[in-house]
Amino acid sequence: MESIFETTSQMDVQTPTSVASLSMSAPTITPSTIATITTTLQAPTPPTTASSTRLQDLPDFGSLFGFDNRLKTLEVNFSEFMQTNQFAEAVSAIPRIVQRYTDQRMNEEVKIAVQIQFDRLRDEAYTDNDEFLKTIDKNMQKIIKEQVKEQVKVQVSKILPKIE
Repeated sequence: MESIFETTSQMDVQTPTSVASLSMSAPTITPSTIATITTTLQAPTPPTTASSTRLQDLPDFGSLFGFDNRLKTLEVNFSEFMQTNQFAEAVSAIPRIVQRYTDQRMNEEVKIAVQIQFDRLRDEAYTDNDEFLKTIDKNMQKIIKEQVKEQVKVQVSKILPKIE
């Protein structure tokens, strides 16, 4: 803003001013005659151009009303407000950041716990399944052995009477 005043203060400004003079003559009343009022007007004089003082000699707008000082004060206040506002925003963001961090950590921990439990249950299921299959295998072998024994007995009993 100062640059505007600095550039304009270097110029001479011609300010046209016009002066018109009006003169009126007072009415003349004589006792012997009827009142006659006469008015004479002078023709207006042409406008004259009077040069004003240089703008740089006049106080600039800012200093005249103390705007420079007010502007600096406003800038300082605004800067302080912005810093305070940024600080307040940063402080108010802390709970959200902490919540986001704890949510993220909680999700990671839950995933790990679920994976561990899944692995444990899978291993237990494999172990139980293996034991079950071994038991079935043993039982099947027993059943097959018994059936084979029975069939052998039946076959032997059929063959023995023929030999005797």
